[in-house]
Amino acid sequence: MSEGEPLEHSPLSVVLQWIDDMWSQEIENSSRRNESSIIKPETSIEPFKLLQPLKIKQRKSYEGDSRFLLPKPVIVLDRSSPLTEDLVRCTVTVKLLDETGTVLDSDEQKHLVSPNGEEVVLYIPHCRTPPISLKLSRKIDFEKLCLGFFVEYVNKEGEVNYVCLRSNTFDLVRDRVSRRKQASLEPIENVNMT
Repeated sequence: MSEGEPLEHSPLSVVLQWIDDMWSQEIENSSRRNESSIIKPETSIEPFKLLQPLKIKQRKSYEGDSRFLLPKPVIVLDRSSPLTEDLVRCTVTVKLLDETGTVLDSDEQKHLVSPNGEEVVLYIPHCRTPPISLKLSRKIDFEKLCLGFFVEYVNKEGEVNYVCLRSNTFDLVRDRVSRRKQASLEPIENVNMT
């Protein structure tokens, strides 16, 4: 930097300004990306919706079980929406919500398991996701839950948009003891040991 060069045009000040601009842009983008703490039930204006509600009573999955939430959720894009012609990419992430629609913390999110991973791709030609296989671990402590579907989509102009959908609330039926285990726990009576 020469002595006569003003400080505001020095290479260091340009780099610092660039960092400030990038940081401001990242904060703005992350605030749009952030999932709100409370997800309201979906409205009919949204182009995306849950194909059908979940069963009101769901069972937890035990180790080795393949007990999925039923029916397996499918997110669909309304074929009459102008978005069908403008969509380039669309992904759906599923999160656990409590019965009020508040996103559960990351420790509780670990109880929601999907063999297909955390993110599902919406097939644009079919305007829907495949059925999403989801299991709830038996270790979860909640009795009533719902699911939040966080849809991120990109249009032809490159704009990234977000929509949050919420399933109906469902009850987790209490832990059940298998018949085999229950039989092994019953007292042994009248056993002839001769």
